[in-house]
Amino acid sequence: MDQLQADLALPRLPMAYLSAPMSAPDALTRIFHYLAAKRASHELWEAEVLHYCPHTNSPAIGSSDVGYESWMAMDLKVLRRCDFIVMAGNWNESPGCRRELAMAMHLGLPVAYSVEAAVALYQELRQAA
Repeated sequence: MDQLQADLALPRLPMAYLSAPMSAPDALTRIFHYLAAKRASHELWEAEVLHYCPHTNSPAIGSSDVGYESWMAMDLKVLRRCDFIVMAGNWNESPGCRRELAMAMHLGLPVAYSVEAAVALYQELRQAA
């Protein structure tokens, strides 16, 4: 029970949502998107930034019967639970990323446009909490 009490005493940490391109018409591009997002997620992990990465937290688009809009609906639900968004990769070329960014801006969430900016924002939000 002592460890549980120690765990419960930990402060609530800010949570980032990692937005990066995922879908593509061909498998090779989807693999490239996955690897780029995984690299950004790893960089956030090494910087101890608590985050959600749709690419590594769910099966890849195209590998199941789940359609694009179902993926987006789930990801937008998770985004609503996060404290800020990180835009990674060629996000501006991705309709899904632009949609996630629009939602984040509508919710008033801070936006980081690089992993480095996300680390700084995370530290700022931790100090403010």
